[in-house]
Amino acid sequence: MTHINHEHLKTFVIVAECQNISKAAEKLNVSQPTVSKHIRALEHWVGSTLFLTSPKGATLTEEGAKFLDYARQSLQLSDTIRRDIKDSRNLLEGDLTVITARFGVYTLARHLEEFRNVYPDIKLHVGYDNYANLVRGNEISGVYVGITTRSPLNSTSLIWQKFASYGFYPYAHASYMQRFGLPKTWEDLDSHHLIGYQWSEPFSYLQFKESNPLLFLGRDVDNPREPYVLTDDIDACRVFIENGQGIGMLPPFLAQGSGLMPLFIGVYDPSFGIINNVNYVIKPNLKSNRRVRAFIDFIKKATEMDTKAVINIWGNSDSS
Repeated sequence: MTHINHEHLKTFVIVAECQNISKAAEKLNVSQPTVSKHIRALEHWVGSTLFLTSPKGATLTEEGAKFLDYARQSLQLSDTIRRDIKDSRNLLEGDLTVITARFGVYTLARHLEEFRNVYPDIKLHVGYDNYANLVRGNEISGVYVGITTRSPLNSTSLIWQKFASYGFYPYAHASYMQRFGLPKTWEDLDSHHLIGYQWSEPFSYLQFKESNPLLFLGRDVDNPREPYVLTDDIDACRVFIENGQGIGMLPPFLAQGSGLMPLFIGVYDPSFGIINNVNYVIKPNLKSNRRVRAFIDFIKKATEMDTKAVINIWGNSDSS
């Protein structure tokens, strides 16, 4: 055998995992003599005995244990190459991985059915935003798109392109309003329960003032209101609001469909607080990939639709 046969490698790995030739043959749906033939061919190629066989089963030799690592890595590399070659055909079908944070998850949740109807042959795999993965994006195999509010590293070779932005707006639950009434002026906030943010890593760089405009509006900058409770998570803030615990700041995508009441409509401007830019992240060689372009175009249009809904409520726009 002048070259290694990947079917033989697969047989070897299965025998090593089953520790039994007959079980391996059953799992591979081949005969026991075929399994034995594959192992003998590998042993001839390696020049060493890979298994010690007995009535109790098959045990790896020291050389076999070392060869097992090579076999697994070789099979994994082979799978990766086949997948990348298939992906390079650039069809509107096949796998597409989306690495995204809350913005992408909530946007997809509202528009996923539309995407599936338009692109039924694209299989989406949605993973939660892992910044460490995104900055090492050239190491990710297959076809993927990242969606993140994080800024790129200066040295990155990835394409990191802003396509939307969003601000935070004040919301309250009807049960809270029944108990404490509707604040109509900034001064009215003095008698209300205000849910504030105090960020932890990786968002600790965000300033307290811009994160908590309701604590400062209508007050001297050195005399802000006291928050009723502090959190470092927007989902936690939403839960507090939904349970009638106070007034809090949320991005509209997190408040849509939740039954929360927007406050200070026509008065509050998102520039009072945090504005987050949303970027898509792709590898340069995927710039023209049809699946990638289809998803980016779709998520842009979905975001535009959602932004129009925000404008209809608040009368201003935080998207550019």
